[in-house]
Amino acid sequence: MNKTDGDVNFDGRAERFVERIYGSAKGELRLEMLWDDMVRHIPGLEGPVPLQVWEAGGGAGQMARRLAALGHRVLLSDVSAEMLALAERELGELHPQVDVRCASIQALAQQLDTQFPLVVCHAVLEWLSDPHAALRQLRQRLMPGGYLSLMFYNINSLMLTHALHGNVKKLLAADFVGHPGGLTPSNPQDPDQVYRWLRAMGLEIVSECGIRTISEYLPESPHFDAALILELERRYCRQAPFLQLARYVHVVCQAID
Repeated sequence: MNKTDGDVNFDGRAERFVERIYGSAKGELRLEMLWDDMVRHIPGLEGPVPLQVWEAGGGAGQMARRLAALGHRVLLSDVSAEMLALAERELGELHPQVDVRCASIQALAQQLDTQFPLVVCHAVLEWLSDPHAALRQLRQRLMPGGYLSLMFYNINSLMLTHALHGNVKKLLAADFVGHPGGLTPSNPQDPDQVYRWLRAMGLEIVSECGIRTISEYLPESPHFDAALILELERRYCRQAPFLQLARYVHVVCQAID
């Protein structure tokens, strides 16, 4: 198994991660919003011609399953063997359409000799010690005119959460690193910095979408059913300032050179 020093590997806690992240209402909302945005802005995603897709850091395979169900051929990679074991269970009868490989983004990008019309990287940058380097590797494997679907954990949302909880010392110290072994990302990302990286790599940002915008800050209530929250998210996910304060930011980019 390939591993990059400083990157987070979920071996030893993969099942807990999947249960906490995807087994919750917030996880379901994240997946639905993300898929809606991909379908809207990635040409051919629901078309008749299958795409070759690299899902880098695809974890337990929820997105790979959706892509394979549409007939696409997916290279699913992750540094965690335990995550990929869960992915193989998730894929079920669609497993033949998915090439599962246990490797870091950096190592696999160097091994591959093909370029993809679609590269997917969701909720990965924030677990890497050098997200910029990983983005460069993803860019190299994207064909001219191809699309990158990128979602990352937004440091602005984390800062606002600390403010709402009265964590003044953390804000003053700019201490936003999650505890080792926890499920809070170790390297939350500044959207403006990520956008600068993308543009410098010859990627044009086609769309921006906040994932868990207003709903992230709502108090718990039995009156907030899933359909109501989804409607709320869809209404405000592209509007300032809610987009800038979303828990995750999803961008679709196209390679222009």
